Amino acid sequence: MTPNPPAMIDGLSFDDYRAIDAASSHALATILDKSPRHLKESERKPSAAMSLGTLVHSLILTPDLDDYAVAPDGDRRTKAGKQAFEEFQVASEGRLLVTQDQFDTAARMRDAVLGHSIGRVLFAKGKAEQTLLAIDPESGLLCKGRLDWLPTDLDLLVDLKTCQSAAPAEIARDAGKYRYHQQAAFYSHLWTLVAGERLPFMFACVESAPPFDVAVYELDADALEAGERRFRAALTIWAECLESGVWPGYLWDRDTGAHRIETLSIPRWAL
Repeated sequence: MTPNPPAMIDGLSFDDYRAIDAASSHALATILDKSPRHLKESERKPSAAMSLGTLVHSLILTPDLDDYAVAPDGDRRTKAGKQAFEEFQVASEGRLLVTQDQFDTAARMRDAVLGHSIGRVLFAKGKAEQTLLAIDPESGLLCKGRLDWLPTDLDLLVDLKTCQSAAPAEIARDAGKYRYHQQAAFYSHLWTLVAGERLPFMFACVESAPPFDVAVYELDADALEAGERRFRAALTIWAECLESGVWPGYLWDRDTGAHRIETLSIPRWAL
């Protein structure tokens, strides 16, 4: 049974978290970057990069949980290899299935984070994957977040990111592309509603290829203000959709309540 908000829930499975009908950072980003219809009807399928990220999270944040399984070597084109893999799938039901190469890469990423002068301090002691639940007072909507890491002895919130490059310019670009600023602002807002205080939000970034370098970042005030504007706008649209029962797709004009025709310009390189 889900506790009444505001609440922080320890040990909630990811499936149970997803089952909570509430606004999340990813859902709010989908509303703005795509459309309410994409949020309502689309399915999010895990990619290879997402699977690697999940494995890295497991190795660093929840190393005591047996929530992944390394597939056996063998040629699946042969009868014996195919049978061995099918038996492995059955025995590993409910766990993340990864290859030996994926595990080896994730292990090197884990070692890089825990061997980093800041990373070893951030992840020395704390609670992993804490679920935050709160009602946003402005929109009246139930909101949720799954906090990667809450250090025990540090007054800050931590999100673990895998990346191709941990260089400042590259992470700044990723932050804009993947809406890190919205996530940081939204999670900080949830934490304030749950705990009654505002804490710094840190991104611990680790590269997914050699040299597996690590860097830790905190977004500036301008980025966090922009992130708050985004999640506020998305919550407003979400509330309108719930009230009207209409979840429109692209080119929907909220003022007229109808689709519009938009004039396109093609990229200059194509002219």
